[in-house]
Amino acid sequence: MSTHDDWVATRFLARLRADEQGGGRRPLREYLAAHPGHEELIAREFVLATAAADELQGELDDAGVDRAAGTIGPFVPIRELGRGSQG
Repeated sequence: MSTHDDWVATRFLARLRADEQGGGRRPLREYLAAHPGHEELIAREFVLATAAADELQGELDDAGVDRAAGTIGPFVPIRELGRGSQG
């Protein structure tokens, strides 16, 4: 992938995330139309990003996490204790 393709993919993923946070993602055809000449790249990134998001939501649902209500099973987080990972 070229530097220009990286830039296009990054811009697309930022737009996709903004759309999802703003109420919902648009149909793939709209993203394709907005990036002429990069249809294959946009389609691939769309499939990867949306599949990952849908899988994560399924895992959160299975774990009892209700992001809208701010709960994790019967628990309500009060504050964040930390961020990051080991290592």
